[in-house]
Amino acid sequence: MPEDGNWEELKKKMQDGPVVSLMVFLPDGTRPFSPLSFLFSLLLNFIAVGMACFFLVRTSLSSYGSRVLFVGLLGVFAGVVVEIPNGIWYGFPAQYIIVHMIDYIAGWFLVGAILGKFIR
Repeated sequence: MPEDGNWEELKKKMQDGPVVSLMVFLPDGTRPFSPLSFLFSLLLNFIAVGMACFFLVRTSLSSYGSRVLFVGLLGVFAGVVVEIPNGIWYGFPAQYIIVHMIDYIAGWFLVGAILGKFIR
């Protein structure tokens, strides 16, 4: 927000560019590729798969394909609610969004292929 309240000047600056839409400032630095970061990420993935299991066992889907589709669509949902707003609000390029959407969708269809075998 403009400190002086001049929205028109801010709009002009944004239209003329360049624009930095998202920047993370870490004044104390960070440990790159910290083992703790990998551990937390792994834990988060286990929690997400646990949630998918929780949702899947509460369905009455009888076929393997429908179970795979159900879990895969969780990836579509996640990609839509997480990545598309990044393009809308922060101006992330379409290529970035598409690659991340493919990652969500492929990953969750793979999870669905595994869970669909074990959860009936």
